[in-house]
Amino acid sequence: MNFSSFANERNFRDLLRFRIESGDKELAEHLTRSSRRETYISKTIQNELISCCGTEISSIITERAKTAVLYSIMFDDTTDIAHESQLALVLRYVHNGVLREDFLEFISLRRSSAEHSETMNHSVHEPNHYR
Repeated sequence: MNFSSFANERNFRDLLRFRIESGDKELAEHLTRSSRRETYISKTIQNELISCCGTEISSIITERAKTAVLYSIMFDDTTDIAHESQLALVLRYVHNGVLREDFLEFISLRRSSAEHSETMNHSVHEPNHYR
């Protein structure tokens, strides 16, 4: 069994348990009355929820940066747990008088070089319409 998958599912179920213990009667009723196949708490649903939340958060960050007077796009080269090189994409801007540095995404790198980073910079700029 993949440990990270198990840990993530455990966190999700712990969050559901916390909500029920905090008085979420609708959730408690849903989980007790629904058949096992109709609870919608599988790892697939969990990943879909995370993806939807990520998309919404990225959209909010992008819109805030686009409406700022000035903003910058920052990349930071890092290595993940599988020793794969990746860029962390961060937008820096001022929103309501507060300087923000918001993480947007990790971008996998096939090779690590300044030229490749520059290519990634151009490819990230255009699709997200930061200009």
